[in-house]
Amino acid sequence: MSPFNRHIALPRYGVKEAIFDGDIADLAGVRVVEKDPETHLVNLSTIGFDGRLCAMASCDARYQSRSLYAMYTRPELAEKIKLMLAILPLHLGIAVYEAFRPVSLQQTYFIAKAVELGKEYPSWSDDRLYRETSKWVAPFLDGCIPPHCTGGAIDLVLFDVATKTLVDMGKFGVLWGENPIAATLSEGLSDAQKRHRTLLMHAAVFAGLSNYGKEYWHVAYGDQMWGALNDRRAVFGPVKNEAYDPDIHTICHDKPALMKRIRDTMQSGL
Repeated sequence: MSPFNRHIALPRYGVKEAIFDGDIADLAGVRVVEKDPETHLVNLSTIGFDGRLCAMASCDARYQSRSLYAMYTRPELAEKIKLMLAILPLHLGIAVYEAFRPVSLQQTYFIAKAVELGKEYPSWSDDRLYRETSKWVAPFLDGCIPPHCTGGAIDLVLFDVATKTLVDMGKFGVLWGENPIAATLSEGLSDAQKRHRTLLMHAAVFAGLSNYGKEYWHVAYGDQMWGALNDRRAVFGPVKNEAYDPDIHTICHDKPALMKRIRDTMQSGL
C-alpha cells in the first residue's frame, strides 16, 4: 500500500509506490541506463497546453527561478505533464517553478542551504552538515545525480486558470528558509491544502511520476528516485550538454573542498 493511502485511496496505474520517503543522497547506488547522454531538452513554454501551463513566476513574481532553462525537460517528462493535465479539473493548471537545473546552479543551491543550516547549527560537523543539507538540496557527489540535473524532475504547483493565481497548497519551497509543511504528508494542513495536494498526487501517479516525500511539489520520471521506487534502473543520468550549463567549470568535484567553500562562505558572511 502506498504511504499516501493514509489520506486518500490512491490509484496505482502501474506505479509501485508514489512517494519516496528517504533522502536523495541514499539513491547514489541506483544504476543508470542512459540512452542518449547528449540529449536535447524541450521547452514546455512552446508546447500548447491550452493556457493550463505557465511559469510559476507569472502567477507570483516571488517565484522567479534562477535557472535559464527552468521550463526545459526531457521529452518524456513533457508527455507526462500532458497526462497530468488530462486528469486535473479543467479550471486548474500547472505552474512550473523549475524543471531542468544545471549542475553549477545545483551547487549554488546546495552551498546556500548548507550555509543557512550551518549558521543555525554551528556545532554540526562537516559530515552532519553535508547530510542534513542533502535532505533539502540533492548533492552532486558520491554517485548521486541531482534529479533536476537529469531533466527528468520538475517542481510544480497548481493554479486557477481563470484568475491566474496559485491555489493554496501550503508554503512552497525550502530555499527561502524553514518550511515545516514541505513534506507531502505534513500534519496540520488545512482542508484546502489537503484537497489540492490530493489532486496533484492523483494526477502525478496517473501520469507515472514519483514524488519526493519531503517536498510536495517535486515529481520526477526516469531519475534515480523513480528507479528506486519502481525497482528499475534509472533511465536518465545528468544532461551532458554544456550548452545548458555554461558555468560547468565552477563545479567542485571533491567533498572536502566543497565543505571548505561552504565554511569559508559562512565566515565571510556572504
